[in-house]
Amino acid sequence: SLLNPVSVTSDGTRLFVTDLGHNRVLVWNSIPTANNASADLVLGQPDLSSAAADNSAKLCESTGKDSEGKDLFPRRCGATMNFPRFALSDGRRLFIADGGNDRVLVYNAFPTRNGQPADVILGQPAADISQISDSDSSRWAASDAMRTPLALATDGTNLFVADPFNRRILVYTPGERLIPNAGVRNAAAREVFAVGALAFTGEAKKDEEVALKIGEKEYKYKIGENSSIPTVINALAQLINAGAGDPLALASVNTTVNALIFTAREAGPNGNNVAITVTTTPAAAAILPSASNLTLGGGQDAARIAPYSLVSLIGDGLASTTVSANMEAEELPRELGGVEVYFDGIRAPLLFVSPNQINAQIPREVSDSQSASAFVRIRRSDGSIVTTTAVGVPIITENPGIFAAEGTDPRPAIVRHGSSFATGTILFTGAPTTGDIATVTVEEREYTATVADKETLESIRDRIARQITEQDPQVTAAGTPSFGIWLQLRARIPGKEGEGIRFGGKTKDGTFTVSPTNTNLCCAQLEDALVTPENPAVPGQYIKIIATGLGLVKEEPALNAMITGRRYSGPGESQPNEFVSSLAGGKTANVIYARLLPGTFGLYEVMLELNNDIPTNPFTQMTIAQSFQVSNIVTLPVVNPNAAQ
Repeated sequence: SLLNPVSVTSDGTRLFVTDLGHNRVLVWNSIPTANNASADLVLGQPDLSSAAADNSAKLCESTGKDSEGKDLFPRRCGATMNFPRFALSDGRRLFIADGGNDRVLVYNAFPTRNGQPADVILGQPAADISQISDSDSSRWAASDAMRTPLALATDGTNLFVADPFNRRILVYTPGERLIPNAGVRNAAAREVFAVGALAFTGEAKKDEEVALKIGEKEYKYKIGENSSIPTVINALAQLINAGAGDPLALASVNTTVNALIFTAREAGPNGNNVAITVTTTPAAAAILPSASNLTLGGGQDAARIAPYSLVSLIGDGLASTTVSANMEAEELPRELGGVEVYFDGIRAPLLFVSPNQINAQIPREVSDSQSASAFVRIRRSDGSIVTTTAVGVPIITENPGIFAAEGTDPRPAIVRHGSSFATGTILFTGAPTTGDIATVTVEEREYTATVADKETLESIRDRIARQITEQDPQVTAAGTPSFGIWLQLRARIPGKEGEGIRFGGKTKDGTFTVSPTNTNLCCAQLEDALVTPENPAVPGQYIKIIATGLGLVKEEPALNAMITGRRYSGPGESQPNEFVSSLAGGKTANVIYARLLPGTFGLYEVMLELNNDIPTNPFTQMTIAQSFQVSNIVTLPVVNPNAAQ
């Protein structure tokens, strides 16, 4: 029997009926010649008498057991169907539009048994996942997604899928599967792992025990004689990393702050689910963990890409040789080492190609898309041409990544000292009222501005800056192209001689605020020298980081100079459309500016002012963020000369 059959097709031999109401496709191995002939094969159900939508309990493998010992099953798998709309065969393969699951099932060889799972899923990243939600439109029109596919067609090579809710036809062309799903990643972030820290204080007392549990796996260390807290945390790290290591997290040691640093083994948001507990025996032990429960955090999806970003395509057999582009050229090549990369049909600029990795730039032209379709065309050394199967690249307005050295995350950031001159910063906030007076002091000298009618904070700041620059014997002042109204003070002479100059800020009536972030100019270091353990950053200092993925900018001259593949030659001052914030050492780092870096391809420079209270830590963790998108976690060495900190 049938219930709402919606399509009937044939490959010339077999007959396929899409039985929507029974959530199945019926197959007759030859065209029936009698009424009421029973089907030879059913797909989407285990037998001809079942009809449940996504009948996972009968068709899918168990994912485990519940608290009562009963089998658990996924909501769907590669064998289930939910209101299928169309079935089509080219005589070798079978395609089924599984409308209710927003996907197409592909059988590369003709199925031979009831309920057989598909070989390939189109429209979803995995057989048990549905990435389309009526409440979240961000993936509706992605190039690797579809909404209730309704009909199929083939010309013998290409598969055509009717995607009615997105008002389009999707075309799939077979190719070599050399790039996996999510194989196009932010070139700086690559992977964004969840991390967490567990610090220990007190005393390592003989015969006390520390038990640390990661997920369901427990590690115990009994403290021996003459032990110290570094002894304990090193021993715990060795237990956690022994052999193949804990399946959920990697442990590293920071003896400066006596902490275990945990990094999730799985990149991305799934790492945020790793839970860690710690107990001591006795409960009131001399050694004190900073918390009894810890959940790793910060894992993000580095495969969501902003336009104009630099990206890495990760895969196998992507090139026959290793070649780097000439970085002195004004424009990047669109073919390198016989390799071309396409995003939505646009040839991308290339920086580097190798058999396992390609570095390229996402075209700015995809900024109005939810996703881009990416594939690689490879000319092999023997002259043969290979085209990879396309992968969908989710496009979002911004998703920042910080460039760092190679190694295990969190990696050491590529950080430079921000100024050869001692600096200080004052923030202007609030709503100024006519007649109020803003005052900035340098030593005993005062510079004031009385608020005019409808005057802005920028105007007040700039008037004071001009006074200081024109009159003060020790410092100059300027506004910064940042997301806040900042006044930057800088000593007139470079080096340590400019440090220690006192400054402050206030208003007469308090209708707005003039707030210094420090009380003295500080922290002169050779500008652009690398921050290293031998030349560390200090609290209150300006530092520079290099990033990609901050998205498009506000200023039209700078926006017009964002030409895909060309060296940025626009104005030195620019701001990303989305606010940039930063955390370093668990404390807010002021973003003095974030700008397109002149003379580079797809890079941004971010100037940060470290918090005055940031403690000494050779592995201080740092991120930048825009909206809900947080960068990869990187580290930098910080030394606080104030021992009390």
